Amino acid sequence: MKNIEVKGAEVISNIEKLEDAISLVRDNLNKGGAICPCCQQFTKVYKRKISGSSAYGLVRLYQKYGKKEFHLERALKELNILKIVRSDFPKLRYWDLIIQHKGKREDGSSRNGYYNITDRGVLFIFNHTKVQKYAHIYNNLRFQSSGDLVLINDCWDEKFDYNELMGNV
Repeated sequence: MKNIEVKGAEVISNIEKLEDAISLVRDNLNKGGAICPCCQQFTKVYKRKISGSSAYGLVRLYQKYGKKEFHLERALKELNILKIVRSDFPKLRYWDLIIQHKGKREDGSSRNGYYNITDRGVLFIFNHTKVQKYAHIYNNLRFQSSGDLVLINDCWDEKFDYNELMGNV
């Protein structure tokens, strides 16, 4: 069995039973991760917090596009939104606030960059629904949520003025 080194990951190569491999992966999912001895995939759960910068991007995109489709990178650049927001924004799909469109690019990738704000996303923008503060991500999918239920107002820092931002909606 080939060993793959990942900093902070548990690597064990002398596992003979499937049950032992499953235990290894489970025991290390929320720690530093582990290399699955069966498939060699790096396995780790990432705990993501809904961020104020993503919430800001959500409001700005809603102001410009409503629920219409937009190409995320182009739209955020057009709105002069900082790179930190652009990199964090796609994570809003873990809370079902946006949805990524299916489709292939010429290079075969399914990441075509097109999104819509969901009905839940609109409700969140207007403080009509709450989401859990954290999404737990494994293999690029949310499998669990945790933390307090939060409104969009709970995502901002003290210096942010939600009413000023919403004045354009």
